[in-house]
Amino acid sequence: MQTLQKKKLNFSELLKGDISTLITLILMVILFSCLNPYFFTVRNIMSIGSYESIQGTMAAGLTVCMLFGGMDVSQFSVAGLAGMFLGILYDAGCNDYVTLLLVMLLGVALGAVNAFLICNLKISPMIATMGMQFVLRGFCYIATNGAYVYLKSPVFDFIGNGKVFGAIPFCLIIMAVIYLILWYVMKYTKFGRNVYACGGNHKAAQLAGINVSFMRYKAHMISSLCAAIGGIIMTCQNTASMCNAGEGSDMDCIAAVTLGGLALAGGKGKMVGTLIGITILSVLFNGMTMLMDDNFKAATILMLVGTFLLFFSLAGFIIAVVTRVRGFYLKKLRPFTTRQVASKVNTSFVSMGIVSVLLFLAITTFATGMGLVQMFVGDIEEANPYDASVAVRPVENNPMLSKAEAEDMVNIPIEDVESYLQSHIDGWDQLVSESGTIIIYDLPSLTYKDILDSTGVEIPSATAVNSNVDVIGISDFNRMLELQDKPGVDLDDGHYLVTNNVEATDVLAKAMVDQSYSLDTGSETLIPDSEVIDVQPNDMSMLSNAVFLVVPDRVVDALDPSTGISSSFINLNYLEGSNAEEVLHQLIEDANVAQINSTYTRAEMIGQMQGMKLAITYLALYIGLVMLLAVAAILAIQLLSLTIDSLKRYRMLSKIGCDTRMLSRSLFAQITIYFLLPLLVGVCHSAWTISILSETLFKAFGVNLLPTILMSAGLVVVIYGGYLLITYFVSRSMVVQGVRERA
Repeated sequence: MQTLQKKKLNFSELLKGDISTLITLILMVILFSCLNPYFFTVRNIMSIGSYESIQGTMAAGLTVCMLFGGMDVSQFSVAGLAGMFLGILYDAGCNDYVTLLLVMLLGVALGAVNAFLICNLKISPMIATMGMQFVLRGFCYIATNGAYVYLKSPVFDFIGNGKVFGAIPFCLIIMAVIYLILWYVMKYTKFGRNVYACGGNHKAAQLAGINVSFMRYKAHMISSLCAAIGGIIMTCQNTASMCNAGEGSDMDCIAAVTLGGLALAGGKGKMVGTLIGITILSVLFNGMTMLMDDNFKAATILMLVGTFLLFFSLAGFIIAVVTRVRGFYLKKLRPFTTRQVASKVNTSFVSMGIVSVLLFLAITTFATGMGLVQMFVGDIEEANPYDASVAVRPVENNPMLSKAEAEDMVNIPIEDVESYLQSHIDGWDQLVSESGTIIIYDLPSLTYKDILDSTGVEIPSATAVNSNVDVIGISDFNRMLELQDKPGVDLDDGHYLVTNNVEATDVLAKAMVDQSYSLDTGSETLIPDSEVIDVQPNDMSMLSNAVFLVVPDRVVDALDPSTGISSSFINLNYLEGSNAEEVLHQLIEDANVAQINSTYTRAEMIGQMQGMKLAITYLALYIGLVMLLAVAAILAIQLLSLTIDSLKRYRMLSKIGCDTRMLSRSLFAQITIYFLLPLLVGVCHSAWTISILSETLFKAFGVNLLPTILMSAGLVVVIYGGYLLITYFVSRSMVVQGVRERA
């Protein structure tokens, strides 16, 4: 009866030891769901599952290999060769199911080769599998000459992109079945017990009668078999056999397995942990894809791997460094304190890595969130100098308007839209006090890149350097200034004006003036006036004038309005006391003019930005506080538990003459170091990320992150430091009480 009870599947037992990684996964899902409303949707969740199926399948086999105490860095090369072999057999007309079987047998054979190199030729597992990695990748290129083989089989298409019940990717089901099988094998079979035994100690396993070499063969064959299945899924998803498939992802599976709590030395870990680890990485990849570019994703993965490897090796490093400084190490209780800290780090390196990552997310989210508030709301008044702005554009440049819809609407030239509204909207004069149209043209023969190259200015964050230079006629420009209650400007003959109000492009605007940049308009050459004018052309959510030039009217008159209009706005100011804000939208919509694209009002822009300010502030505070409280609570609980486990050691020290003060100092040092280690790593990651975001994003909008960084530091000191002190006092009370009870 007891035996049956032990084998009964218990969900809490299944997740035992993986709660912290599971909490991390949940927090990440919450974070990305807050940052992007499309993240937590059925479609995106299934997309994550489809992506995860490749690396997840491979990580399952790698888990068996590493539990044995081995290593396999050739998995993605095996997967690449499997995909190439699949394409060759398909191209040769081989039966689809026979092809799949042969590809999987190829994976098993490659695993046996890896084991042969390790067992029979006595090559280190890392070196052997790394050599196999390069050989297989090279063979893929040589055998195919870099050519792709496209798969048009319904069987392969269903494996890679088929869905069960219309939603669940079939490849995800394949991965789930593999995990279920390997979980059962590792938990309930003799093979699984032998793998754990070998991973714990190869020599002890050998003495116990286990054929360690044969077990290595089995472990590597399973690893390569799963890699081949992953290669099949990858090839079927791509619908083509590609010689470079999987390049650059060789360490992803190792990262997932390590993240899932598996010890690199072997003998410790579970399939469930690996599944959670690979899911964390998949969620991270997906979330970053929706937010950032590939370079940022790569940096994130390197950060995660580096963090966990750091804490994995930190215990030995601490002991090695401290013990060498004899004068320091041998004083008071420092040998005991050092060993205690090293033991704590060694037994909980996974959770410390997770805590570092969560601290990084908490600090970065709070600091950058407050920065986003400044970016969106800081200059909102200056960004909306008019009561309203009506965007107008040529019909052919409006992607939201179909040709059929345009034919049923009023079609008039851009420059006539304002007068049309004035004459066709009843009560216009009772709503609008003044209005003016501005038309910004593209110079057809000149781009911003041309100016950057000529002036030698570099703008790393610029995204539209290949677009044509924007120009506006002096008459429209002065009308714009008039509506802003600013004095008009005079433009000398043969001159142009440079305008700008975006900090990122301020260096370009000043360079054009300082270097007297000659502007070739196509009809004549102009030189700049001696100053840069700060002006906002229309109502927007933020300052948006990134260098447009004011030229004589004859220059814009010579441009083709059907092709050369960059943007155009009718800027309005309401008649004081009118209800224009309430009715203007509807009146403009009723006018049914095809050239009218949208309407922006100052009240709407300010209201939207204030709402965004509240939302971002709430999310930044909530995510930052929740994560900070979570990690502090995790560390506190872990330390309290470890203190209970160490009570016998404190009693022994008390018996040999150590007083309460010495024990308290040692305890305080342990707790402080345990709290500070993940904090220092998290702060380093945050500092790098915040500096990058500051240079590439916030600096462009003139946002200074120093105040938000100081606020983040204060938050960490208060909450994190508070938990540190509470943990110390509670632990000290436990130690003092435990010592007295045995006195």
